[in-house]
Amino acid sequence: MKPKSRKSSIFSSVPSFFVCSVISLFCLNIVCIDSTASLAPGISSSLPAAVAQSSGQKGKEVQQFAIDLIKDAGAQAAQLEDQKSAAQIRIAAAEALAHHDRDAAGDLYGSAFDAALEWYRTVKDLTRDPVTRLTTVSPEDFCRDIIRRITAFDADLGRAASAAFDKELDKPAKADAAQQTRRLGLRSHFGDSAFSNEIMKASSMLRADQRGAIELAKKLLAQRFVWQGHEFLWILARQDRNAADELFLWLLANLLEDKYADPFQLQVLAVYPFGNKMFVLTDGFNHIGGPSFIPGRIREARDPGSERILIDWFIEVSHAVLLRIALQDLTGYSDQANRIGAAAYIAQWLEPHVTRMRPDLMPSWREISARLSARLQPEQAALIASLPGREAKLIEELNLESRLEPEDARTRIKRLMDAAGNERDAARADYLYHSAAAEADRIGDRSLALELAEKISSPEFRLQTRDWIFFNASSQAIREGRPEAARRDAAEISAPDERTSLYCALARAALAEKDKIGAGQLLDEAETRALDAPDSPAKVRALVMIAVLFGRFDAYRAFQVVSTAVATVNETPEYRTSDAKPSRSISHAAGRKYALVHQAEDANLDAALAMIAQKDFDGAIQLAQTLKDLRLKLSATIRVAAFALLPARSNPSPEKPPEK
Repeated sequence: MKPKSRKSSIFSSVPSFFVCSVISLFCLNIVCIDSTASLAPGISSSLPAAVAQSSGQKGKEVQQFAIDLIKDAGAQAAQLEDQKSAAQIRIAAAEALAHHDRDAAGDLYGSAFDAALEWYRTVKDLTRDPVTRLTTVSPEDFCRDIIRRITAFDADLGRAASAAFDKELDKPAKADAAQQTRRLGLRSHFGDSAFSNEIMKASSMLRADQRGAIELAKKLLAQRFVWQGHEFLWILARQDRNAADELFLWLLANLLEDKYADPFQLQVLAVYPFGNKMFVLTDGFNHIGGPSFIPGRIREARDPGSERILIDWFIEVSHAVLLRIALQDLTGYSDQANRIGAAAYIAQWLEPHVTRMRPDLMPSWREISARLSARLQPEQAALIASLPGREAKLIEELNLESRLEPEDARTRIKRLMDAAGNERDAARADYLYHSAAAEADRIGDRSLALELAEKISSPEFRLQTRDWIFFNASSQAIREGRPEAARRDAAEISAPDERTSLYCALARAALAEKDKIGAGQLLDEAETRALDAPDSPAKVRALVMIAVLFGRFDAYRAFQVVSTAVATVNETPEYRTSDAKPSRSISHAAGRKYALVHQAEDANLDAALAMIAQKDFDGAIQLAQTLKDLRLKLSATIRVAAFALLPARSNPSPEKPPEK
């Protein structure tokens, strides 16, 4: 797509708070290099002396040098085989040049869209596993994000790109009429008898043919999610909790990728991760509800380790879906009031859980709830406000608290141990021992948890389980203000990025107390341990986290550690920019579990190099140019060069590094 001629200056539009939130939450694998992006916390955003003197010839030369570097990087993106990476590099270069060379920026915006469209054609029909679908942006949303950023630069150019992409999708830009008129309503979630019988057929197949039953259920639930899908999940969980968890993630991924997502589905699915004794389904006009489980089902299927992880996933997807509904213009939707009511209720129902488990989302969550509540009809608002009290009263009347109380933790641990001891399949036995260890860890019996972890036959899975236990222990010690205990437990962790995130948390606490020497010692220890690890993306993340935190108070050490990180990247061919997100994972032959580390130190190599540029622009450019992988080299070069194009600010004297 070629840009049109532009004679007048067009200011970039500022995306709304909500759009920014959803993009930042779910576009984890997009390289969003923004020339105005904030750098490491605590670092002055002043320019290096050579650039700050922008009125002088030297400053102008540096800025022109940066512009030439960015243009060259954008041109070199044509050498990349991966069109997604080419699009990312070009859009980053275009945004960096937008206020300095609009013609060059326009060309880059156009070529970025062309590359994104080519990538979409290549991958749109590929099957992606549910966790990948949850943690990475969909091909369609990737293209839409490129179009959004083009539109911020030039509205006409954005409209042309949007029309071209709609043509590729073979549908009009407006919402599909069939989707607009799709009625939700409470009854639709219980299904007609024929459809319900098909789901029940899948349930009856589970014992004889689990794989076939799951495939049949997916085929049906992809068409329409009904209450019987929740029943299928719990029947499967009694037989194979790991398979049920994977199916739950698959359902969440479908919700995330469906722009017409049904808020009732969030209400129905909430029962699975939270293990609720009662459940109410409502749109604010009517409600249906009652006991969620037969007493034995929740006991046999319960897995606290999985539940904590799945709750986190559920909250993140719910945030995205509710945000989308809150921002949608539902004019023309026959079920507009039903959608708003269902969304408002699940937002209200989830808020206490979000407050406890994801406080970082609360400002956005309250804004979403306010937007939804403002669109409720008076009778809807009254019913939704009354439901928590009705639910509590029914729980009391039916005596559900005692009837459905999960089994005692010690009893569960013994049952899992006995099952593991009788299991002939080694992978399955390992999974059971891990589940028992996780339960022991949950109730605070670390010695038992470690004893059970040692029974796991797979060395890698055993090590991951030990890391999980020590990470939890160190995190708790940090929360309780016991730094020495936290440090000892962190030192036991083998995964370099997990261990380093804890050392960084301790160092941040030391900095909060003005103890730069103590923070430096912690980071020195973290670096020493990281350097002992084999080269890997996790090692790179660890080194970058250390460098970024050093950047708050010791520029010299920050440069040293970033240099080591760059050298490590060059010895780690599997490293990707998307690996910058620190994560905790547990995987083994019988299945996989995931959990993200929240509020960890920044592990983005580009951001670390841009931080270095504040004190040593030439050194940062030289480091970026030494990266062997062309995609990483271009990305880093643009990020660092863009720093030289920022408007000059005051340049206070840099702090001296602490005495060792």
